[in-house]
Amino acid sequence: MLGYKEKIPGIASHSNRRRLGRREPVVPPCVWRDLHRMLLTGIHLMRTGEVEANLVTLNEEFRLPYIADLVARKLAGPEKSKLEDADIAFNESEYQRLRGELQLAHDASQLPELPSDETRAALNDLLIRVRLKRRAV
Repeated sequence: MLGYKEKIPGIASHSNRRRLGRREPVVPPCVWRDLHRMLLTGIHLMRTGEVEANLVTLNEEFRLPYIADLVARKLAGPEKSKLEDADIAFNESEYQRLRGELQLAHDASQLPELPSDETRAALNDLLIRVRLKRRAV
C-alpha cells in the first residue's frame, strides 16, 4: 500500500500525461493552473505536514510571478483562451522543475510513510460523523 508521500508525485505525473495527451493542439490555462496547484500543494505538504490547496495562498510562499496570470484568467470568467506555444514551453519546463522540487521535498520530508492507526481511526470517525450529519439534513 502506497502512502501519500508516494501518491502525490504519481498523481501529478499521471494528471500531466492525461491532460497533455488531449487531442487539442493547445492546452488551456486551467490545466496548467491545476497542475501547479497540485505540485505546490504537494511540496508544501512535504515541507510542513499541512495541506494547503489555495493557489493564491501557496504562491505567497513560492512567489511564482506567472501564477497571478493563471489565477486572473480563471477569475475573468469562462476559460476559453489558449496559451501560446512559448507559454506552453515555459509551463512544461516549470512543470518539470516543480516535479524535481517535489521529489526533493519528498526525499527530505519527515512525514511518516503511512498514517498511524490512530490517525486512520480518527479520519474514519470524522467521515462517519460528516456522512451522518449530511443524512440528517
